[in-house]
Amino acid sequence: MTEEEWLGCMQPEAILMFLRGKTSERKMRLFAAACCRRIWHLLVDQRTRDLVPALEQYADALIRLQELSAACRQNAGFIQTAPWHTYPHTAAIAIAAAAGESPWAAGWNVVSEVRRALNDYMERNGMAEARQQVWLLQDIMENPFRAVILDPSWSRWQDGTVVKLAQAIYDDRQFGDLPILGDALEEAGCMDGNILNHCRQPRQHVLGCWVLDLLLGRK
Repeated sequence: MTEEEWLGCMQPEAILMFLRGKTSERKMRLFAAACCRRIWHLLVDQRTRDLVPALEQYADALIRLQELSAACRQNAGFIQTAPWHTYPHTAAIAIAAAAGESPWAAGWNVVSEVRRALNDYMERNGMAEARQQVWLLQDIMENPFRAVILDPSWSRWQDGTVVKLAQAIYDDRQFGDLPILGDALEEAGCMDGNILNHCRQPRQHVLGCWVLDLLLGRK
């Protein structure tokens, strides 16, 4: 894959194949969870909904595997009782796929399962959702063809204002404040167009956003 192909890609599967073995388990799990968040309105049972934040918490080492496994069993209970070939059943299967044992396989499986759930709901076609999934990947995985280096002076600026803001955005899911973070970075001396443009990009941002991870020292 070239940089031009990375930037213009329309299929998440192509990016996932390129990234296989090149990214962290955490980022792959957060990508899978982000895909699930996009069908939150299709999750009709609390057991299924509870599995999504459990996935995120497990990725960030906030809960143990036993707790994630318990949430998976609860969702499995709903799957066994939900009517087949209905969007609640398909959506719950998508969430289960996101919790797969292999992080990369979870990301690979969830993209098609989420699109299948949306098709069952007759909400939008798979191609449109595939483009959104590409953006999620590009939000979480920095451009592999352009090295980005964190200047320690940005973190020290005004008693750590940039890092504190990044942490607050991450903890509170206030991704709409990323343009403010971009302004703060610029004031702190950052002139990296990749970083600043990403902060000001009006598309969806999620947990694992590569700029936030860069500032917070997360992989």
